[in-house]
Amino acid sequence: MRQMPPPTVTTFQISPQNIEIDYIYPARLSNTHEVSVTSKVSGILEAQHFFEGEKVKKGDLLYEINDDRFQAIYAQAVANESVAKAALDSATRTWERTKSLLESNAVSKQIYDNALGDFESAKANLAAAAAAARVAKVDLDDTKIYAAIDGIASQTKVDVGNYISLASTSLVTITKLNPIYAEFSFPDRDFQDLKGSLNDISIYLDNPNGDPLKGEISFQDPSVNFKTSTIKFKGRFPNEDGLLMPGMFTRIYIKGAILNNTIVIPQKALLQDPSGTYVYVLKDGKANKTSVRIGRTVNESFIIESGLNGDETIIMDNLTKLRQGMPVNTAKG
Repeated sequence: MRQMPPPTVTTFQISPQNIEIDYIYPARLSNTHEVSVTSKVSGILEAQHFFEGEKVKKGDLLYEINDDRFQAIYAQAVANESVAKAALDSATRTWERTKSLLESNAVSKQIYDNALGDFESAKANLAAAAAAARVAKVDLDDTKIYAAIDGIASQTKVDVGNYISLASTSLVTITKLNPIYAEFSFPDRDFQDLKGSLNDISIYLDNPNGDPLKGEISFQDPSVNFKTSTIKFKGRFPNEDGLLMPGMFTRIYIKGAILNNTIVIPQKALLQDPSGTYVYVLKDGKANKTSVRIGRTVNESFIIESGLNGDETIIMDNLTKLRQGMPVNTAKG
């Protein structure tokens, strides 16, 4: 019986290389900064100067509290300060005259001490009155409530006409949306591959309103979550139109990561059986079945994580005809 000639195969010479690889991870958006606006004084809420859900800027007037009582308290405090200043002026003149008279022995030391005491007391009274006037002015100014940051105003929590006390909850929340943050996690396995090129990578955010947004890594957790074997990261992205909102789910693209000395082989060279994934390595003119562990795909190739050293020649075609140790003829591929 005539023996069949060995199959002719093409081969691929493996050579470790540095490859650029992209990663995609799910992400959740979070805001940059959020401020709960409260009142520093009690009173009737008299006016609201913004629309719910609109953009506000730092320094914008948001609310006004009725200031009649605070105007009166401030006016009284200013008047008390004027009275205290007049009293100090009088005590100063009396003390200076008494001091001159004491030098000429025209008054007793007791009278001088009394005049000095009145002067010091008047000076302290003026300081207290001035402080009270400043406090009254601060309270009066606090009847106007301003935005502390740029952002989007939430629904107001207290309607005009209601009484606000110092113990009241927040009146409104302002959320800063530009920039916006995306929280995502690196699997520890990917991080080990990436850590050598973290400073060189670029990150992009899936943008439903246009082209992906380029950002930057703003935070890296210093530890691995032992339950998930992941490392938490945050990326910072521009959001000038405010269309990206906290709580949205999206995707992060990591580009520019370099894997050094990586073994990559074409997908078509891989076979599978119940024992796992394998390739045929050409050695001494024969096909040798070699088990491998594959990683992620790169274009139409697979990264080989184990099983090959990086200097082998693998067989690319006629794979279903091959058996362990079968002789083959080679053709350049």
